[in-house]
Amino acid sequence: MLKSIYSKVVVVLVMFVLTITMVSGIYFFLQERKQLLLELDQQSKIVSARLRANLKYPVWNISPQEIKEIIEFELTSKNVIAIVVRDDLGNVLAGYLKENQQDLLLIANHDPYEEAMSWDIYINRVDKIIFDNVHIGDVEVYFTDFFIRQELYNFALRTAFQYLIATLLIISIFYILLQQIVIKPIMKLNHAVNEFHIEEKKAYLPDVSKLNASQDEIGQLASRFQEMVKRLNDSFTTIQDKNDQLSLTLTEIDHLKNFLSSIINSMPSMIITLNDEDVITQWNQAARELTGIYSQEAMGKSIWEVLPAFKRYKKYLEEIKISGGQVELDKEHFLNDKTKYHKIAIYPLIGLSLNGLVIRIDDITEMTKIDNQLKQAQKMEMIGTLAGGLAHDFNNVLGGIVGTVSLMDFYLKQNKVDIEQFLNHVDIIKDSTIRATDMVKQLMTISRKNEIALAPLDLNMSIKHVVKICNNTFDKSIEILPIYQSQPAYINADITQIEQVLLNLCVNSSHAMTFMRGEDEKIGGKLELEITRIHADPVFCASHPEASEGDYWVVRISDTGIGMDANTLTKIFEPFFSTKEKGHGTGLGLAMVYSIIKQHQGFIDVYSELGTGTTFTLYLPLLEKVKIKVERKKEKRVKKKKEGLALVVDDDRAMQNITRNILQELGYKVIIATNGEEGVSVYQEKYQTIKFVILDMTMPKLSGKEAYLEMKKINPDVLVLLISGFKLDDRVQKVLSLGINGFLQKPFSLEQLENKLDEILESKQRN
Repeated sequence: MLKSIYSKVVVVLVMFVLTITMVSGIYFFLQERKQLLLELDQQSKIVSARLRANLKYPVWNISPQEIKEIIEFELTSKNVIAIVVRDDLGNVLAGYLKENQQDLLLIANHDPYEEAMSWDIYINRVDKIIFDNVHIGDVEVYFTDFFIRQELYNFALRTAFQYLIATLLIISIFYILLQQIVIKPIMKLNHAVNEFHIEEKKAYLPDVSKLNASQDEIGQLASRFQEMVKRLNDSFTTIQDKNDQLSLTLTEIDHLKNFLSSIINSMPSMIITLNDEDVITQWNQAARELTGIYSQEAMGKSIWEVLPAFKRYKKYLEEIKISGGQVELDKEHFLNDKTKYHKIAIYPLIGLSLNGLVIRIDDITEMTKIDNQLKQAQKMEMIGTLAGGLAHDFNNVLGGIVGTVSLMDFYLKQNKVDIEQFLNHVDIIKDSTIRATDMVKQLMTISRKNEIALAPLDLNMSIKHVVKICNNTFDKSIEILPIYQSQPAYINADITQIEQVLLNLCVNSSHAMTFMRGEDEKIGGKLELEITRIHADPVFCASHPEASEGDYWVVRISDTGIGMDANTLTKIFEPFFSTKEKGHGTGLGLAMVYSIIKQHQGFIDVYSELGTGTTFTLYLPLLEKVKIKVERKKEKRVKKKKEGLALVVDDDRAMQNITRNILQELGYKVIIATNGEEGVSVYQEKYQTIKFVILDMTMPKLSGKEAYLEMKKINPDVLVLLISGFKLDDRVQKVLSLGINGFLQKPFSLEQLENKLDEILESKQRN
């Protein structure tokens, strides 16, 4: 034992001193080498610069003798082994190689690089020779570090000898000190510890508390060892109990491990775990199904070996190792399969003393397709919301016009012609007309909230009507070629909207064949309109998700205009997107087309090529049986004069004026409120004398709904007629469900308002 401790101390001491010695020796050696290489590098720059300066005139004049003399001079530098001079085309003008450090060898008509390779080339500098700012050639200089290595070798020998003497001296001094201070006390403690023994799970140790009277660290170690033995005896019983519990726990761990493995293998997601060296530690069943690689083939191997295609994500793995966090990549073509989309998520492995990564890969091909369809649907829903708001304002304007016209008609029939009053009504119509012209009428048809009047419609007749308009308005350079069906092509549709669609597409085609062409291009072309019939079978529906099985009438509108690229095609149905110059289009036409066709349970295909033209294909469900109902118009009549006080609450001035005028003509007295808050205030003051309230649905401060609820608190029996530019849809129904007595959509005439008021007043009396 004594020999073993001495040997260990000696080995540790020697290794420590040698390590310090070697590290310091290597440091000084590297510093010396760095300095010599730096000097060589500086020399290379100086030689190269000198050659560029000295060779300008010889190379320009193509003087081989002068070039040779300059090169011979530079080859006298001991670290230069070869010099090559080339002209600006790369041809060798002169090439010299140093042999035996003294002789010069002219190498004619070939590059001396192979001869120079027999030397140990340290650096090869290639620099341009510039004369009068003109590149006239290149100079190549080859340098060697052979002589530097010789100097370093001699330096290393000297340093090694010096360090050897110093090392032996240091080791001797340290050994003597360690023997007196450490080794002898340890040996005494070791002798006492040798008597330690265990019998029948009980420990025995002689008294070592007085081993070192000075109570230094070794003495304290002996005392602690004594205490350890006492604790050891107390722990034997506990250890036995723990062993029994551990055996049970290991069984549970194995069961849990199998359970977790089953869960991971049952997951549809591809799960891969890696250790910190990118070696695969987990490979589930989904990974095998996706890649065709079994877990036995993947486990324990580098992921870059098993999945070389995954190397393009290597940077993400490195980032997570350094900074933590996680990375999620959507719509990736994993394994380079362009028909599939995958979501790849990479997370750090979280756990005690665990380092590594978790990779999860999900097939989201179907989800991506659905998501694209939903996004398009959401865009169209947004258009509907926008159109609904604009339609409300437009109906306010239209209400002023219709109401005023109905009043003027009433005056004429009653022979109550007042020129000043008529001029006032004309001013109202003019103001409303100016406002109406500033709005885009077609936006009403985009909104899903807009009411459409469906009836049997023959597409042949609609196309004939549109073609007639086009022939009268389009540039004569456009040839219009319609192809009709021999039989009626009936669909269930709103004739105005369908003809708007057809006309809009034809106008776009005419623009693509006229002013949208380049200045040097000939304007004009062919516009073809054709009606055909198809049956949508399961195969067709699979390639057209918006189609349902059944028969469709197909309208193709083709032009020979400028066409569109693929990127433009993806945006044409977006609101406010236009390829026309400012002032020639609003960007709402095709959004309107999409919305109308969708409302008619149809769908659209578009094909276009730049410079060739565009084809829009409309699919509309065929109507087999046609039943046309003809209703007789009821005779209009004005009922007897009314009486009572009416409160009109509307924020639109035109609607205020026309509603007041109509009510006054009917015999009512009228109070006007310009918003919901004012309406509630007026009703609070005069509710006992107010017979009924005409309430606009959309207003500032308080909406029609909010104003009604406040009025109902004042008088639970308040009689209210709700008016709005919106149709009788879900929004209006929710307000009516609160107890409002009736609804009238703007615009309305004198007769319509009178009839609706009579209806709710009579209903109130009956109840």
